Amino acid sequence: MRQRVGEYLPKFSEKDRELMRNKIDFIGLNHYTTRIIGNRPNPQPQEIHFYQVEQIERSEKWSSGEAIGE
Repeated sequence: MRQRVGEYLPKFSEKDRELMRNKIDFIGLNHYTTRIIGNRPNPQPQEIHFYQVEQIERSEKWSSGEAIGE
């Protein structure tokens, strides 16, 4: 992961890791829209952002052109 993301991936000290280990105090979920997510095996080398790091592509429409969720 560090090879793919580089400096965008934070570095944690051993103390930080110990504080975070097995800690989940709250998980919140907001849902605003629906998208289909698929694998993007050969992303173009552009500015790094979430979708390139994860090697995914998103679509807001079905293959017929109709918006998802309509």
